[in-house]
Amino acid sequence: MDNGIFKKFVSVGLSAAMLTAGIPSAPSLVQAADQQTRGSIGGYDYEMWNQNYTGQASMNPSAGSFTCSWSGIENFLARMGKNYDSQKKNYKQIGSDIVLTYDVEYTPKGNSYMCVYGWTRNPLMEYYIVEGWGDWRPPGNGAERKGTVTLDGNTYDIAKTMRYNQPSLDGTATFPQYWSIRQTSGSRNNTTNYMKGTIHVGKHFDAWSKAGLDMSGTLYEVSLNIEGYRSNGSANVKSVRVYQNGLNDDETTNNEDITPEKTVEPDSNGDYFTNDFESGIGDWSGRGSASVETNSNNYYDGARSIYVTGRENEWNGAAIALDPNAFVAGETYSFSAAVLQKSGSTVTLQMSLQQGEGNSASYTQIADCSAKSGEWTKLENTEFTIPSNSGDMILYIETPESSGDLCDFYVDAVQVSKSGKSSSVVTGKGTVDNSGSEQQNNNENNDYPTATNLSKNSTIKIMPVGDSITNGDGEQGGYRKYLYDALKKMGYSKIDMVGPNGRDSATANGITYDDNHAGFSGYQIKEVPSWGQQQGGKGSLYNELKNNSAVKKADPDIILLMIGTNDLTANRSMDACASDLRAVLDYMLSEMKSDGMIFIASVPEHTAYGGNTQEIASYNSTVKKVAEEYASKGKNVRFADVHGCLDGMNDISSDQLHPNGGGYKKIGNFWADVIDKYVSSAQTVTTTTTTTTTTTTTTTTTTTSTTTTTTTTTTTTSTTTTTKPTTTTTSSTTTEAPLVTITLIPEYELTEVVSYPTKTVYSAGEDLDLSGLSVKARSAIRWFEADGNRAGTMYGEPTQYDDISLSPSIAYVISEDGTKTSGNKFNTLTQGSYTVRFSGDAYVNGSMRMYISKIEYPVTIKDAGQSTLVSGDANLDGQVDMADAVLIMQSLANPNKYGVGGTDERALTEQGKQNADVDTSSKGITSNDALKIQQFLLGLIKSL
Repeated sequence: MDNGIFKKFVSVGLSAAMLTAGIPSAPSLVQAADQQTRGSIGGYDYEMWNQNYTGQASMNPSAGSFTCSWSGIENFLARMGKNYDSQKKNYKQIGSDIVLTYDVEYTPKGNSYMCVYGWTRNPLMEYYIVEGWGDWRPPGNGAERKGTVTLDGNTYDIAKTMRYNQPSLDGTATFPQYWSIRQTSGSRNNTTNYMKGTIHVGKHFDAWSKAGLDMSGTLYEVSLNIEGYRSNGSANVKSVRVYQNGLNDDETTNNEDITPEKTVEPDSNGDYFTNDFESGIGDWSGRGSASVETNSNNYYDGARSIYVTGRENEWNGAAIALDPNAFVAGETYSFSAAVLQKSGSTVTLQMSLQQGEGNSASYTQIADCSAKSGEWTKLENTEFTIPSNSGDMILYIETPESSGDLCDFYVDAVQVSKSGKSSSVVTGKGTVDNSGSEQQNNNENNDYPTATNLSKNSTIKIMPVGDSITNGDGEQGGYRKYLYDALKKMGYSKIDMVGPNGRDSATANGITYDDNHAGFSGYQIKEVPSWGQQQGGKGSLYNELKNNSAVKKADPDIILLMIGTNDLTANRSMDACASDLRAVLDYMLSEMKSDGMIFIASVPEHTAYGGNTQEIASYNSTVKKVAEEYASKGKNVRFADVHGCLDGMNDISSDQLHPNGGGYKKIGNFWADVIDKYVSSAQTVTTTTTTTTTTTTTTTTTTTSTTTTTTTTTTTTSTTTTTKPTTTTTSSTTTEAPLVTITLIPEYELTEVVSYPTKTVYSAGEDLDLSGLSVKARSAIRWFEADGNRAGTMYGEPTQYDDISLSPSIAYVISEDGTKTSGNKFNTLTQGSYTVRFSGDAYVNGSMRMYISKIEYPVTIKDAGQSTLVSGDANLDGQVDMADAVLIMQSLANPNKYGVGGTDERALTEQGKQNADVDTSSKGITSNDALKIQQFLLGLIKSL
């Protein structure tokens, strides 16, 4: 976790208008600190804000420019401009012609926009001049239209919206928002847009005033703003300039240099900031051609460092901007870090300070060290006085000019403190991976016990164990099919996937694979979740496995354990998770063969249900420590960094929880590589021997009778082998050859859903109607060896079937909270949205049995006989939660889709509309109703 000098505040820059956009699913109500950096650089004020610290977000500011990126976020903004609050003047008094110019490479991927942004005070007002957007044009359909204005070659719609009891500059307040929105966006979604323009901000203000909007307040700021809501994207703002008196104005009059004063003091430990990189690279970036990324193979402390690569010049290195409010010329500070390089020879690494930019920049060495190859080295100066040179300050770690050293290097344990304070780094300590691999995604613990009985030609039983990711939610077979396929391509001929779920063979994405596994959707490590308490203790992986002796029955050689995501979404403590992981491992080891191996994995990123990078990193570190604890005791448990093989939220699906197809494939290939390395550990001993060997060879041929021939030969051989020596016991006794049994399976396998049932809206008590369900299925013939191991399978061609019947026992109706109800009648369910799931035996054409791995589709239950008013329950799911507030806002922003009679299946109903109207101060549904629900959920009011 990075303990930076930047304080985290409730952002006044929240573009609340984005909350009115169409939202695919209801967010969970999570109370968490926002990520925020604020400062001033080169006369420009900047801010980055990331609501609830979710996903990945960064901003790298320079004087009059910045870069930013975001992925998997809830709400994000990065802005830079001029703050006029201290002048307490109206915009006309600030300057005769306020102008902002920009040169931007803008890449929106979803709900995002680029705009001029700011506030006024007395009266309070938030404003936007929108130049471009992604997939949603602000401010939505609920705005009050105020005409148009044509400026700078573009026509803008003028609009006004209201915010009631929302965060603002002055705390929670009710205030208007004024808008100018280009009628034609200057950007396209999922495209890098090269945008360059001039905005006469003051003339927009004039147009708003003429349209009857109150512009009498004092101007707080004029900034260029990049904003995203539940989306991904990036921007390279190459230039932003603000002029008070038109383009002919000398900008230096707007950017008068003020001698900075130190306003930020060190924390109670004497530190201005520290970086341990456990949660990512933080505010560090590459300089020049260099790239900076986290690395989990080499680290001084914790479990990660940053890895600097791609250096084409000595000055290409790792960089971080220093806050001018904390670091002031003439003041003395302590700078320290741990550095590592593995070039094969000693290299000088140095820490430097840049002040200013361009040709006027000055550079001063802070510290240097002679770093031996493969050894973490302390780089430190506890008494460095910042020179009196002016300009923004950037801290670098690099190699000296003209040294010729362009090696890659690592940085960890950064500490910038008050003068005289030394860090705890000790040269020679830390963790160094000497395998020669610099790939952070490789498995980190290759000190495997010898897999004595495993080879590519032997039967290997693999048991995937975990939650919905192991089950493969979102894509049939999940990572398991890719794992199976990858191992087959590596030459493994007898892979046997084992576990209580699935079946011996399935097909998805053109891959036929062994589908057995132990993945359970919604399960936690050991604790029984709330939904499981209503179903006889379901939801605990530990209970599920132990109560059914699942490991003993499966008898695996290898267990792939990935569990914990649902514990994170339940906000369980790290100590509790560690304790539960130990319980699961102890159980597994008690039933597993003595030479079996358990690989326990880190979990992927997710932002659903309040997931955030810091908590996920903390949990994954906990998993690694537990694995190392068991390995140090001689147990066959090793850590596998699945999280590291993925590209953050880019490999996660739209539900922001489960991997997408590419993510599942990466996980499958990663596991295949882990298993291959483990099995190969049995093939690594090279011996050269000269021996005299007496070999007795017995050849046995079996039909209905047996003939035995025995030949004894004495030979002297010189043998070189790259496999572990094996002892062969031979016999001259007559033995029957193993029989091959051919078994015709009288059933069919589902291969594809051609179309889903047409009836999706029911009343309580109606029977499930499968009309319209059409599938393709194929027959299978399998043959087995006498010991029961499957030797092969032959399939028929898929055929389409429309006449399908099923047993009620294989049908489940699943509510939004995960509660399952068995059967094919809706006689016990209330109004709301559900998912119908089939898994098990059905029949096609009246008699042929067909196995269904899983078919799912959504249904809605709308009982016309129910009219009970449940205050706040807008979506009729029987409870009041954040989803109801979201549906209200959706219905206001997009009534054609989410309002009463809307096209979306989750649209508001008449009953839901009555339930939603909880604010007595207004009639009908307004944003105040959503606010009341949120206040109720926060405990600010006792009832609705």
